[in-house]
Order: sequence, then C-alpha cells, then structure tokens
Amino acid sequence: MTNKAIEFLKNKWLETTKIQEPSQSSLQGLYFVRFLFALIVGILIGHFAELNANQLVWVWLGLGIIYVLLFLSIPKYKKHAFSPLMGGLALANIFVFGILLVHFRNDSRLPHHVLQQTDHFEAYKARVISEVLEKNKTYYFVCQIDEVKNEKGWVKATDKVNVFLEKGSHKPDFGDVFITKNKLQLINAPLNQAQFNYRKYLSYQNIYHQQYIKQTDFLFVESQMAWYEYFEYASIQIRQYCDKALKKNIHSEQEYGMASALVLGVKHHLDEDLKQAYTNAGVTHVLAVSGMHVGIIYMILVFLLGKIKRLPNGKIYFVSIVLLILWMYAFVTGLSGSVLRAVMMFSMIVLAQNLQRNSNIFNTLAVSLFFLLCWNPFLLMDVGLQLSYLAVLGIVYLFPKMYVAYQPQNYLTDWIWKTIVVSVAAQIFTLPITLYHFHQYPTYGILANLLIIPLGNVVLVVGLALVALSTVPYLNTLLGWFLEKTIWVTNKIVFQVENLDYATTSLVLDFKEALALSVFLLGFIFFFEKRKVKWLALSTFSLVFLTASSIYKNATQQRQQVFVVYGVGNAWACSLTEGQKSIIWTDSTLQNHVGRLNFNTKNLLDELGTSEKHYNTPPKWQDFDTWKLWIWKGKTIVFVQEPLKKLDIAKINTIQPKYLIVQNNSLKNLDWLQFSPQKIIVDASNKSYIAEKLSMKRPDVHNIYEKGSFLLSESQN
Repeated sequence: MTNKAIEFLKNKWLETTKIQEPSQSSLQGLYFVRFLFALIVGILIGHFAELNANQLVWVWLGLGIIYVLLFLSIPKYKKHAFSPLMGGLALANIFVFGILLVHFRNDSRLPHHVLQQTDHFEAYKARVISEVLEKNKTYYFVCQIDEVKNEKGWVKATDKVNVFLEKGSHKPDFGDVFITKNKLQLINAPLNQAQFNYRKYLSYQNIYHQQYIKQTDFLFVESQMAWYEYFEYASIQIRQYCDKALKKNIHSEQEYGMASALVLGVKHHLDEDLKQAYTNAGVTHVLAVSGMHVGIIYMILVFLLGKIKRLPNGKIYFVSIVLLILWMYAFVTGLSGSVLRAVMMFSMIVLAQNLQRNSNIFNTLAVSLFFLLCWNPFLLMDVGLQLSYLAVLGIVYLFPKMYVAYQPQNYLTDWIWKTIVVSVAAQIFTLPITLYHFHQYPTYGILANLLIIPLGNVVLVVGLALVALSTVPYLNTLLGWFLEKTIWVTNKIVFQVENLDYATTSLVLDFKEALALSVFLLGFIFFFEKRKVKWLALSTFSLVFLTASSIYKNATQQRQQVFVVYGVGNAWACSLTEGQKSIIWTDSTLQNHVGRLNFNTKNLLDELGTSEKHYNTPPKWQDFDTWKLWIWKGKTIVFVQEPLKKLDIAKINTIQPKYLIVQNNSLKNLDWLQFSPQKIIVDASNKSYIAEKLSMKRPDVHNIYEKGSFLLSESQN
C-alpha cells in the first residue's frame, strides 16, 4: 500500500477507537467480526465434513423462523435481556448457512454433473467461459458443458473443463458454443508427496476435467452469452486492448511481462526466473494487483472527482462513479483474491464515509470478507486472499501502535519509518501462513520493500497513464520508454537482493507448528498491549512447543537417509537425502526446466529438511549403457533406461537386484525376470498405458501413476 493509503487506514483506526463507549467491550463493538467467525467455521465444517444438506436446510429455516418470532414478540424494553439468546440464534443461523454455502456451491453434487453420469457419452456441447490464452501450440480456455450426447440423444449436463485446443484456422472467443468428441480426462492428482495439489485447487473453481482437442474435432456452433456475461466479455476486451497497448510500447519481453502483471493482473507473460526472484526477495506482492493498486486508483479518483460532492446529491454521484470505476478495474484485472479484498474494503469505506456513518475498520474488513465468502465460500481456501486479509489486518492493528514508538523529524525519515512499520506489521500477521505454504522467509524483505514499493507505485501510475494515452503519438513512446527503464531498474534491484547471501531462510512448518506460531505471536502482542500474565504464559507455552518440535524434527532429520523416485510426466527425477543434504539427478529434459523440477520435488525436499542441494550429481553407480547398477546400504538397485539386450537380461537375472526401476518406456513386459524383486518401480517417464500393463501382471509393481512417488527410507544409528 502507499503511505497515503496507510495514513488513511491509520486515521480510520484512530476514529473508530474514539467512537467506542468506554463500557463497551471490543468484541461487542465488533459485531460483524462475530458473524464472520461463525460463517468461516461453518464453511470449514462444510468443506471437511460430510453432512446431510437437506436436513440442514430445515435446521437453517427453523433457526431463522425462531429468530424472527422472538424478535417480533419480545417487547422493546425487554430486548436487552434477550440479546444473548438472539445473538446466539443469529450466530447459529450463520454457522449453518456457511455449511450450506459449501454444499450448494459445489457443482459436482448436481445429479446431471458429468461426474455423476453413469451412461457413456460420445460427445458434448460446451461454451467458452474464460479468456482464450494463446500458447506455443494450443489455445487454452475453460468451457462449461451444457449437454452430452449418449445413446438416448442430447441430454442436460454440466461440468467445467480445462481445454487445450490445437492451433489452427479457428481461434475461439468468449461465449463460443462448440461440439466435440468426449475424450475428457480427470485432472491429475499430485504424483509426489507434499506437491501442490492442482486437482484440489481447480475443484474449488468447479473444474474437474481437462481435454486436448484437435481442430478437426472442434465444431463451432454459435456465439451465446447470458446478459450478465457481457460484463465479463467487456472486461476481457478491455484487458486485451490495454495489454496490446503495453506490448506495443514496451519492447523488452521481461519488462512487458511485469508491466502487464502489475497494471492488469495478467501473469502468463512473466517468466519463472523473474517470479522466483520476486518471491525470494520478499516483494512478490508487487506482481499481484492488490490494495496498493486500488489505493492509488482510489486516491486519484478522490483528487479528480472530489469536487463533485459539493453539487446537489453530489455524494451519491461521487460514490456511484468511484464504486463503478473500482469494480470495473477489479473485473478487468481478473477478480483475483487480493483485488476483490481491496475493492470490497474500499467500497465499504467509501459508503461509510459518504453516508456519514462512523465505521470500525475491523468491521469493515469483516463485512467485505463476509460478502465475498457468501458469493464464493471457496475463496476461503485461496492463499492469496488469506495473505491479503492477514496483511491488512496486521497493518491496521499494529501500525498505529508501532508507528508512535518513533517520531521522525522530516519527510524522508517519516516515509522510511512508515514503510518499515508497514512491512513488519504485515509480515508478523502473515508469517505463519507464509511458512506453512511456501516454506521460506525472505531475509531482506524489509530492505527490498523500501526500494521496490516506490518504484512499483511509479510503474503502476505510469502504466495506467500509458494505457490511457496509448493513442497519443510521441507521448505514448516516451511513457513506454520511461516505464520500460523503470521496470528494468526494479528488476535489477530484485535480482541483486535475491543474489545476496542468505536471501531466503528455509523453515517448514506443519499445521500444528503454524498454529503454535500464530498463538505465540498473538500472545506476545496482547501481553505488551494488555500487560496480563496469561498472555505471556500462552505465548511462552507456544514457544516451548515450537522449540521442542524443532529439536525433535532436527534430530530425526540428521539421522535420515531417504531415496526418492519422483513422478514427473514424460521425464524422470530421483533424489538421495542423507541428513540434511540432498543430491538430485534427472534426465536431460528437466536439466533445462528448473521450474518444473522444483514444482515436483521442492516441497518434499523441504519437508525432509534439506538445507544443501546438489543437482545433476548421480550417485556412484556402474554404467552398463542401457542400465545402471547402484548399491546403496547393501541394497542393489537397477535403473533400466533403454531396451535391454540378451546379455543385459542375463546380467540382471544374475545380480537379482532388490529394486528394479523402469524408465523411458524401456520395458514392455517383465516376462524375462527369473527372480522376484522386492519392488519394481515404474516411473512417469513411461507412458501411462505401459505402466498400467506392467502393474496389472505383477503385484510387486509400484506404478507411480497410481501410487505416487516411491520413497525408500533408512535411519542412521
């Protein structure tokens, strides 16, 4: 966020603390926070527990009716006495509502969903419901299935599908209806332990299938959109127009990718090295359209339109125009979790200010999240939304308390102090969830933010100006040149910070440890605020738990020896971890794709506590050209990487290895084996049908497509 936006939030916080009555508890004043808590608990219960939704509907209606009857029947002078009962009923009703939200938002429960189809269908009719992205060899988009064709003819159905359409003469557009053959594939589950679960991530968007479609199998029918989809279609057209304006005036691919991400929220132009550098430097939030962007746009609108409020009914016009522009920007940038939070929160603040109502900033945050979760309860699982709200909560709660600890004497030191306080406040509240999800902490995050935030603000303002003035000759060229150079400087700083020694600190927390760290931080904060020993005791207990857990984990990792065969589609990768050192070796395909390798291996290596990694350093094995022999801890392991000759088969049968690893489609059958290995591992460098064929004939086959990565563990004494 910008300093002016921070100052605005700070003033709002100070205002809210003044309007609360001395006798009123903070919890009573934060009534909507309680509603939000009940809704979140309900959503979590609905997500993780299997409950009868039909019965819960009646419970929800019953609670609502009881609440209304009590409200109407209790005399006004007695309502205060019944307020705990009424409050409890309201919270219970919202709790049940949260459970029902998850159920009814989950399309897979519908009887006509593709997952529920028992009859085979040969084709389906679908409609493009997303922006169409052009990749190297395909067009990528999401489609909504409306009908399927089975032996009874065309019948109603529903599902969302990730489509990869072969490039050709016809490029589809939003709203296009088409017919294609049914070659749907379920989204793959992760093949490796601790790997990001892409299937679950897409299920929160009600996407369960994917399909590659050839141009010859793609039959365009018509263009069709519901009335409300025209808004999304318009936002896509605006985004594409703005993206073309940036591309036309920014000539470097890397700088253009960052401008598109920062101004428009379009991230598919960013290269992996750049994204990783921003993550390691602790400034990845700059690449996401968030509160910083919305805050700047809001301040620009206040500056340009503030005088409208002096007109008759001017506040209504002002609020309407500001909200319209903010929500248009949210639509154009793709409605990410962070921008939804920011726009919703600023909307609440704008309404409260101009309706002359004092609003508690915590209630404002709660209201914004409450309505977002009512719209889509699965947003609660969005890590970006979690980080966004926690960061703002940390800033709003801690900034006023920390800022007064030092009184700067001039503008520069004041700006530096504000930026430091904001960074620290945000990082305190986001630290547990950051370590839980990403397993690392940016050591120089505060330093990087001091340098990058002002440059990010410049990039955003100049980028918006370039988009608005893209048709003005000479000026667009000048703005494009200035924007490109500013981004170049920004990227150089980020890469320099990333290359500093100890730029990132690896620290893996499981759920219990992340919860304990949260309790420790909150207990520590509340102890200094309230000066009560119970908070210090709670914080100390959590710290003891974290310390004991860390000591135990470190001692276990020091003794571990783990060999892993990973599941990487059309490639292979293995690792050997001894203590906290790991060697990783792969085929030539992955040696040039570090991002893909890390996606499949990093999380597991982090969980194993790896602090030192050596890539493309295979263990000391004997190379027999088509196969490799490795003896590890007295266990013979053979890697078969090419079709075997008769002499090779004879040698392997003589050696009788305990573990046989099949790679690169090297074996079509196992009939030649004259012994029974302890395990035959068929990895994902083999075709899936070959792996299935081999596993069907022998129970000792570990098919990575079905069972995931293979781990072999030993412990040192």
